[in-house]
Amino acid sequence: MNSKLSLLYVEDDNETRENYKLIFKKYFNTVFTAKDGAEALMCFEKHNPDIIFLDIYIPYINGLEVAKIIHEKNKNVPIVILSAHSENTLLLKAINLNLSGYLVKPLSEKDLNKMVETVSKGILKNEIITLLYNLSWDKKESQLYHADDFIYLTKKETKLVKILLNHADKYFTPEALLLLVYGKESEKKVTSSRLIKLISRLNIKMRYELNIRDSLIESNKALGYKITSRESLLLNKAS
Repeated sequence: MNSKLSLLYVEDDNETRENYKLIFKKYFNTVFTAKDGAEALMCFEKHNPDIIFLDIYIPYINGLEVAKIIHEKNKNVPIVILSAHSENTLLLKAINLNLSGYLVKPLSEKDLNKMVETVSKGILKNEIITLLYNLSWDKKESQLYHADDFIYLTKKETKLVKILLNHADKYFTPEALLLLVYGKESEKKVTSSRLIKLISRLNIKMRYELNIRDSLIESNKALGYKITSRESLLLNKAS
């Protein structure tokens, strides 16, 4: 269902953990498991999963404390708490921890499906940048798409687009881009003309792929380069 996302599932009961792991594999490309709070934190540090489903009553460090520690490290990772009991005091604590949801075990397929869909959509929305001409940039995968079609970029083209999109409203001087894209190479014989050729090739590729006249990357003699915005296109067409 969500082939790009990974899950950490924390449950101390071996049989329950293995059974639900099989279920979660229907929804996620990768499913990591942990049997206690300490193992959950180690797994989080090692694998950086996209989503966490976390039982409250686990050994060593309880689920709510694990959630608190994880959110201190990464406040954006969605955490769904699981419990065999629906207790108001636990729900209040969960709310204070800014968790993404609370499910009572045993999980029904309907409730699980709805929770996974809700949490996943939130993640994917934050990971995708929508551009002009039905282009989109997948931040997690560092890939460019036109509608659902993948557009091949070279390593340097990918690096260039990634840098510009991380600061979409900012102009980069040729000197700054040269250093960011080519790194130590720029200290040798890589000149600004090589950067200009890289940008030109990428713009030509986009025009060919999308059958357009405009450029993906705009240039300004005084300011430098940036990703073309809707406002820029309107100004160009009006002038």
